[in-house]
Amino acid sequence: MPPFIDWANLKNPILAYDQWSIKDACCAWWDGLFTVFFSAFDQERSRVAAVTTADFCTYSDFLFCLDGRADGHIGLCSPDISRVGDRHILTLNSWGDDPENPNQLFYMQSPDLVHWRERRPLAVNLTRGARVIDAALAFDHGVWFLVYKDEKSKRPLFATAPALNGKWRRVGLPALLMADGRENGLTHENFQMLKIDGQWRLLSTDYAPHHPYLYTMAGTGERAEDWLRWENGYRLEIPEEAFNTVDRDNAAALCDWRAHDGYFYLIYVGKSEERRDEFRGTASRRPWPRGWNKLALARSRDLVRWHPAGVPTDESTD
Repeated sequence: MPPFIDWANLKNPILAYDQWSIKDACCAWWDGLFTVFFSAFDQERSRVAAVTTADFCTYSDFLFCLDGRADGHIGLCSPDISRVGDRHILTLNSWGDDPENPNQLFYMQSPDLVHWRERRPLAVNLTRGARVIDAALAFDHGVWFLVYKDEKSKRPLFATAPALNGKWRRVGLPALLMADGRENGLTHENFQMLKIDGQWRLLSTDYAPHHPYLYTMAGTGERAEDWLRWENGYRLEIPEEAFNTVDRDNAAALCDWRAHDGYFYLIYVGKSEERRDEFRGTASRRPWPRGWNKLALARSRDLVRWHPAGVPTDESTD
């Protein structure tokens, strides 16, 4: 039986495009294929795109490439994928500084990562008229939980609802605490929530500079208030390579594929130079470097020691 991922034959970056800068990637495995979702930025707008791969060496054409143009959005970006029961749920948001049309949160559903229902708005009763980004969902004890970033306060917010298309109730501002019991003083964005060995974890890109930090829920998740306290945070230390000397491990997502080969995988982006033609805040009023990012992969057995794609793993210590 072939390995789940032929690690020795991979090399970072695993995916890059000449015409787009990749960001906000996430990944799901289903029916023998990996589906990779990401934001694709160019000078005009951002898109949410999806491709499939069996080996992270060759990739399909786009399954979809959504730019929001038909609905009057400057762009779409920041996908996050989760699986609840028999459905996959993709969250995303519109993008760009448009005072007449602030960013909105959306979700899409699919049984197989190929056939998708139409995009629907998410938590409109809480976010209407506000600029919000980076939605991530979790389902526990029969209730939905949502985390997103409020761009006015630059803080994450949690909300809960009995149904995705129902009325959402704000839970509050979470505390994201490091091992010393204090916050790290950084801005949090680009979230992911997943359960590992029975405990909820929150992955956040904390900046500046941008790096992935992993937090553990203090409670069980049964009470709404449990979703407001996350502790024992630490940075996931991803090694520097030739392709990511300037931006090492931005906008990461975590995959628990231990059932297949015993490893956690982290998908992330990096770059090694600031370029004059870099996309500096496409359609935004503030200059901010958004390219040229390339996609990368690392793996770990313990969520502490990470090995980039192709780097041999010391099985005696990892």
